[in-house]
Amino acid sequence: MKKYGLALVILAAGQGRRLPARIPKQFVSIKGKSSIEHVLGAFIGALGRKITTIVIVVPSRYREHTRRLAS
Repeated sequence: MKKYGLALVILAAGQGRRLPARIPKQFVSIKGKSSIEHVLGAFIGALGRKITTIVIVVPSRYREHTRRLAS
């Protein structure tokens, strides 16, 4: 039987309009890291090599910025 890996999908496409910031809240720095980096770190720390695919859904204009954060 073929084994499949685990996919991590992070939905971070919100606008964050209620937060008084110039960037969406998922990119605001909290203790030196964005929310996306905190989420990635928590899941990778807990599941490690079990995760074979990571998909982060963000607004299109933040795609490159997110790639840099996740690498």
